[in-house]
Amino acid sequence: PAQAIEAHLYGVTYKSGHTKYGPEAQFEMHQLTNGRPGTIWAVVRGGVQKSREVIPVKDNHDNELYHELESYSLCLYDTLAMNPINIAKELIEKGVVDPADMTQMEKDGKRIVQLTN
Repeated sequence: PAQAIEAHLYGVTYKSGHTKYGPEAQFEMHQLTNGRPGTIWAVVRGGVQKSREVIPVKDNHDNELYHELESYSLCLYDTLAMNPINIAKELIEKGVVDPADMTQMEKDGKRIVQLTN
């Protein structure tokens, strides 16, 4: 069955100093994904932590830690082109979004990606 999931575009973040994507980013995203049905390939990625949504906590040794909310992200590709186009990379190259500062790490035996901006 069809269903929707809440996710963000993997590998990108707002322009520096902004708290949301601007109209230019929204316009370019629409332009890049407004092809024929079935031409956009999405890879759903789990285990992505967004540090914009952190809650400070202390561990047993009074070290400051952060409880970070885990979310899903999407890698989107335009497969209509001869060589699939990475939508996030295109948005970065057009200058309408910034690349996300990401760190890969292990947590509870699984690999996660931490977004640090």
